[in-house]
Amino acid sequence: MYDELFNDVSDYVETLRKCSTYFRDLFDPAAPFRFDEPFATRARALSNALVASGATANFWPLIFATRLEYPANGELYCRVVDLCERFSARVYAICANRPNAARSSLGYLARELHAGKDPDDVVRAIAAKLWQFAPDDQVRANFAPGIKWYMRRSHKYILFEYELAAVREPG
Repeated sequence: MYDELFNDVSDYVETLRKCSTYFRDLFDPAAPFRFDEPFATRARALSNALVASGATANFWPLIFATRLEYPANGELYCRVVDLCERFSARVYAICANRPNAARSSLGYLARELHAGKDPDDVVRAIAAKLWQFAPDDQVRANFAPGIKWYMRRSHKYILFEYELAAVREPG
């Protein structure tokens, strides 16, 4: 009985240690991601963009589950963080949904990923949730003349990311 309790507590503490490392990596612009290139570089850029969005807490369970279950899979991490950043931009910054919109759904998907569900299915489910909360017509409507989206606190993030995208893909 005590051995089982000791093992459970040890596993829990080790998981907390790993998650604290993943948390640090998310917020460190020069994080030492241990992924093969080009995924390590992309992971840093995507993590920095997500942090710049100002809305990260809803995505921590997904990020932790991805890194815990697939610690060396840089491609999966990049796909998940890219969707999280798009989710933050579209759902929270542009469409101005409440800060906890989709939190329970995202948490459920993190649990599914951690429990061994096919990561491609989880990624598709995240994308489906993104389009449910912020379809293109709703995003376009939030940039329509007369909508004072630039008065929102998130406007600097949207403009900064737009400028970065324009520099990366000129013309």
